[in-house]
Amino acid sequence: MSVEPLDKAFRKIYESYDRNPLGWRVLITKDEEGFPTIVFLTPKEMWELKLDSLYKEAPFGFGIKLNEAPSGEIASKCPSYGFRLVEENQLDKLMESCNEEELSNIINKILSQRPMSLRDINRGLREKRGILHGPLIYTSKFPRLSEKQVKLDIKLRAELRKLIQRKGIASLYV
Repeated sequence: MSVEPLDKAFRKIYESYDRNPLGWRVLITKDEEGFPTIVFLTPKEMWELKLDSLYKEAPFGFGIKLNEAPSGEIASKCPSYGFRLVEENQLDKLMESCNEEELSNIINKILSQRPMSLRDINRGLREKRGILHGPLIYTSKFPRLSEKQVKLDIKLRAELRKLIQRKGIASLYV
């Protein structure tokens, strides 16, 4: 259980997703110091990523994997995350509809599909028009999923602070 550079952590997360895309949840929040944090929950593990920004092309940061299943309501109540193919007519309706109820029905229908691995998505794109990626749950309250996760969050934050100082841009974050 070591701290990984952000790009390496993302690669491992997507490899894990590709092996089993079922039962994933993704939460996005900010920690106590304002650093963006992405938490990937699977039935068997959790990943936490700490970034300098959600809004730039090449953010930097770190990730860490926790080899434990998430507990609590978050793991069971959030909609399942994943990649889903979208039919051409669904995509057209999403783009054209201004009716909130109709949009909600279309999105719920798409979300009711089983999430697909990235390999299967690539194969399926030959006959479909688009992909829906998500849902991503944004929350202002930082999730406390386990004692271990809380300790590792502190470790990730410290590593990110050190990296920001090494890059000489610490004054941007004060």
